Amino acid sequence: MTLKKLVRKKNPETGKMEYTLHPINPAFGDIEPMDGGKISALYVETLDRWEKA
Repeated sequence: MTLKKLVRKKNPETGKMEYTLHPINPAFGDIEPMDGGKISALYVETLDRWEKA
């Protein structure tokens, strides 16, 4: 499992904007949209300061 960002980029062949999963770790490559793929989790934000109520 790796952490990736969902980014939009222009397809040079079609000129259309597409979504790609871009890894945080540069040792891995981008993942282009694929049939049967699945996003298992969604990271929303980091809490800098958190206190239990």
